[in-house]
Amino acid sequence: MPRFKFKLQRVLEIKEHREELLRNELAEANRVHQQERRALNELEENRERHFSEFSRAQAQEFLIISDLRIRLNFIKRLTGDLIGQSQKVREASKKVEDVRGELVKASQEKKVLESLKEKHYKGFLKEEESKEQHALDEIALSMYFRGASQLSLKK
Repeated sequence: MPRFKFKLQRVLEIKEHREELLRNELAEANRVHQQERRALNELEENRERHFSEFSRAQAQEFLIISDLRIRLNFIKRLTGDLIGQSQKVREASKKVEDVRGELVKASQEKKVLESLKEKHYKGFLKEEESKEQHALDEIALSMYFRGASQLSLKK
């Protein structure tokens, strides 16, 4: 029986490779997103802690204005850092969604080719079965005629 050869096998292999690359890229994008998210959470906690310290310092009877200014400026800088980090988180989130969309598309394309390969393989098996049946029919017919001719010679 001849071997089945899918004409689009190389294309299927390329699609499989692309899907694997996109899976890796998605994993990396998720890792970066989580890292940026943790950095944002740390900044938020840091700002809250310093804001609480600033509030306690304001409540004291003896205020050192320069100390309050330093604390306030630091809180403002942390707020600016928070805004920048929030932007990084949004960008990382968008990257995750973009890669996920590409992965879904690549998976669908691969599945289409796999379905086509399966369909072609079933057709190949059916054709081979038909050829085999035809060969068996030829053998049976030949044996029948050979048997019939031997019977007529005996009479």
